[in-house]
Amino acid sequence: GRAPGGTGGATAALRYGRDAIPVERFGEQVADLVEWLRDGFEPGHPWRRVRATPRSATAPPVWILGSGGETARLAGELGRGYAFAQFISGLDGADAFRAYREHFRPSHDFAEPRAILALGVVCAETTEEAVRLALSNELWRMRIIRGEDRGIPTPEQAEQEFPAAGFDLDRIRAEILDDPRVLVGDPDRVRDGLRRLAEHYHADEILIVTVTWSHEARVRSYELVAEAMGLAPG
Repeated sequence: GRAPGGTGGATAALRYGRDAIPVERFGEQVADLVEWLRDGFEPGHPWRRVRATPRSATAPPVWILGSGGETARLAGELGRGYAFAQFISGLDGADAFRAYREHFRPSHDFAEPRAILALGVVCAETTEEAVRLALSNELWRMRIIRGEDRGIPTPEQAEQEFPAAGFDLDRIRAEILDDPRVLVGDPDRVRDGLRRLAEHYHADEILIVTVTWSHEARVRSYELVAEAMGLAPG
């Protein structure tokens, strides 16, 4: 139906953020969310009585995902966890990690800074096969830029479409191996790359996401990474 349902306070809270809000108020939005999650609003605040149903006894700690220094600084000042979106930006986030730790103020959720590096990974038994699988993601991104998102193509489609569009397939393969957004290779190459990045960023944790056309290839990629990092059950 057309009616929003719930109380007037709940309706106002649900509308929060739907209208144009200046980007400089993002910190205020995060602070309001944290206060709502922990029932921290002062008496008389219009959202103090707003409740979600079913009501949980605990609230999750709030992390902030960003791809630059300004978001990192804000995450530190608010005492939140920080996740750097390497898989989106492709930038060297060492300065963002440094800014986060320099501006960190302890909170009830985070007594110390906690930083995650979020990275794309495609792993296969051989680097050649991993690159072949990663061609799908490369073509998918190119289609999105052209406004032609039709889902993730197969590697075979990518091997045909890139040359047909005038792209040198060998050059695309080389660029995939150098792409800072995604780590592509066999288990040894991926393991060494993850360790190098963890040391470079001083990351507390690495979050990886694998995008392939084949679900089986995606699962196998995670299995190979787990084995290479000594995380697979024995």
